[in-house]
Amino acid sequence: MSTTLSDPGLPIPRAALSLLSALQALITESKLGIPVIDAVSPTARALLASGAALALLLRFIFRKRIRRRAKANAKGGSGEYVDAAVLGDSLSQAQTKGGPEEREWEYDVIVVGGGTSGCALAARLSEDENLKVLLLEAGGRAQYGAPGDFDQWAAHVEDDSWSWKNFQHYFRKLERYNPHPDYPLVDIATKSTQGLVDVGYYNTVTQPSKAFIQACVQVGIPFTPDFNGPNGTMGVSRISEYLTYVNNKFQRVSSETAYLTADVLKRKNLTVATNATATRVLFDTTTLGSSSRPRAVGVEFATGPSGGRYKATARKEVVLSGGAVHTPHLLKLSGIGPSEELQKHRIHVVKHNPHVGAHLIDHPVIDVYFKDKHDRSPAFLKPKNVRQFIRLLQEVKKYRARQPNTALAMNFGESAAFIRSDDPKLFPPEEFPQRIVDSTSAKDSPDLELFSTPFAYKEHEDLEKLVRGVRIMLKIAQAEPLASELDATFIRSDLDHRTHLLSHKEIEDLVKERVETVYHPTTTCKMGTHDGEGEKGGVVDSHLRVFGVDGLRVCDASIFPYIISGHTAGGCFAIAEKLADEIKGEYRSK
Repeated sequence: MSTTLSDPGLPIPRAALSLLSALQALITESKLGIPVIDAVSPTARALLASGAALALLLRFIFRKRIRRRAKANAKGGSGEYVDAAVLGDSLSQAQTKGGPEEREWEYDVIVVGGGTSGCALAARLSEDENLKVLLLEAGGRAQYGAPGDFDQWAAHVEDDSWSWKNFQHYFRKLERYNPHPDYPLVDIATKSTQGLVDVGYYNTVTQPSKAFIQACVQVGIPFTPDFNGPNGTMGVSRISEYLTYVNNKFQRVSSETAYLTADVLKRKNLTVATNATATRVLFDTTTLGSSSRPRAVGVEFATGPSGGRYKATARKEVVLSGGAVHTPHLLKLSGIGPSEELQKHRIHVVKHNPHVGAHLIDHPVIDVYFKDKHDRSPAFLKPKNVRQFIRLLQEVKKYRARQPNTALAMNFGESAAFIRSDDPKLFPPEEFPQRIVDSTSAKDSPDLELFSTPFAYKEHEDLEKLVRGVRIMLKIAQAEPLASELDATFIRSDLDHRTHLLSHKEIEDLVKERVETVYHPTTTCKMGTHDGEGEKGGVVDSHLRVFGVDGLRVCDASIFPYIISGHTAGGCFAIAEKLADEIKGEYRSK
């Protein structure tokens, strides 16, 4: 028995039908050398051939439909992300045709980078229906900082809009505070419940981290009910809103889930493309600008090392939000940076700026380790045996069911203390005679953060500050009730139950050996008043516009003139909220 395929009237090329017919004939009429198939009856082989042909046929049909749907979605408003290759092909076709179709695929604002600032900025800009926005993303936690940090920013850039009294508005705008019955001392009047980012005290906290708070009080660090309250960050408390974002359903929250919701992705004026790696900013030095004042008019992006390169056009602005590493890198690839360095790599110099990629600041971290007396470490989150793997699956199930106190809703830093290394109550001069250079933004701004976790740049003054941080942590570990949670009898070379017996010099050596980055890089495209040499020189002005070019801004942690004394994510949210308001206001007034 044999069957043949006939043309079903579907939009399928005859060559494809011929190929399917040949496949069917091969299976039904020839020996394939595959015992399982060759041994079956002719009828069974015919059915098998028909099934294989049908599967290929359906795949061909639906593949074309998926491609048509993806192309339609590339314009935005579909409620879905768009793959960069699909967007790039659509852009290339429109640019080849030119005229109205090319203009239809132009954007008002292109945001490069879908991180903390980028997602927030794109979502807020697209609230204005008259702004067509494209967000290019390569990939498929935080205290505000002390009020004095932002007053220092304002003084540096000579713009009072960055002072705490004005800038705090944007922290309130972004937050949706979820009150928790266990934390009644938080002043609700200082919180907002209308923002997009869920914050509160719903993340999981372990017993040793609770004991850490009380032990800090025992050694003289005052308790504060809220790091983000009107009294600033000084003191010890449970880590709250701006470190790990967990909502009142015990689910983790990111910039993406907060700002790029399904409803936002359905906006006709917003396109979010994934797997798009920006390779350079495109400048016009003729019709829209001049050789001395170039204008950013778009972005070139690629889909991978061997993928195609495409161009997206921006009628008004390009905003870089790639972070403190990728943003200066992209600026340099685009011809903005130290001219000598660019020329060495044969990059055409669009604008010389010695500050691009300079002034990197990060928060250094030193870990001290202690044995939990009750073995409550969540090591199963990285399972090494069957029992741990089963425990992890149980925690995933609890998390998906939105149960409280799951390991997946915990923070790697659960309780914290913000202190000053020159506090004479904590560091008596008779014990710590060395003078500390004050590098803080204000007299009430901390320069040390101590935090408790369930997981297990060496200027002279920085070294001394870190030594003091280690010394106070060792003191806290010996204070009750934390001391009762730790097994001081468990002596092992990688634990610190006896580190308090070391000399000052030995702890200095320990700091040098253990210091590492906490991955909060900032200041590589810092705000300034000009782009020349000197302390106030920078890459962007107080409106985040890149000096010396038009239509190009930066919005991420790289613009921080000084690193804040808390997690940087909160600041990144707030600068995006501020810039979105400014850009929308500028174009409404034109």
